[in-house]
Amino acid sequence: MTRQEIARLVLKSINTLGPLHGLRVSAQLLLSGGGETAVSLPGYQFPIQVRTNTSDVATFGQIFVNKEYECPVENPRVIIDLGANVGYASIFFANKYPQAKIISVEPEASNFEVLVRNTRQYPNITPVQAAIWSRKAALSIINPGDEKWLFQVAEASNDEEGINAITMQELLEMHGMPDHIDILKIDIESAEKELFEANYEYWLDRTNMLVIELHDGLLPGCSRSFYRALCHYDFNQYLVGENIFVFLSN
Repeated sequence: MTRQEIARLVLKSINTLGPLHGLRVSAQLLLSGGGETAVSLPGYQFPIQVRTNTSDVATFGQIFVNKEYECPVENPRVIIDLGANVGYASIFFANKYPQAKIISVEPEASNFEVLVRNTRQYPNITPVQAAIWSRKAALSIINPGDEKWLFQVAEASNDEEGINAITMQELLEMHGMPDHIDILKIDIESAEKELFEANYEYWLDRTNMLVIELHDGLLPGCSRSFYRALCHYDFNQYLVGENIFVFLSN
């Protein structure tokens, strides 16, 4: 993180959490010297694992300090978190909506391991190690050396060991989901282009709200694919940070 990003995180933490908690959390995130630290937040029952000196710190700030997933939705019953990373958005939703069933999907092994540890105290969160795709395919991580929040997947070559890819329909059927999704959060580092290219009608017809980050900077055409699919629906949208909140009239 740059000095300006660090300063913003500290000031926002103090503003959001209060001086005492804000300074304590900032010190844990920024001065731990590597490794993991367990951060306790006011209003959250369980400590949250953060890998310091990684993108976990910035992600933690976006979700728990900036509250970029604050949704004006009452009593959602089904939430799906695509690109769950280490579970911060899922924990945010579980804390706000304890009655909701949450499916957290993350393909990358090191992220998934922390996701499982972070969510094991939440009976309403189910972690799934898989990548979401528009069809059955074998995928691979194409940038394993990048930051933890930037992992991208692409279809694997014949001689590569692939990652399990499932479709949204398979995910819903696998977990006995009802006929609707209240909140579908999508932050999948350009794989949204493939997700909205084909076979989206089944699950998009059942979705009330999307929260999505588009990644045209990683793969041109993500926005085009997304809005080309969305143009078949009546919707309203607004922006919060990097996220687009889309309300569908389904």
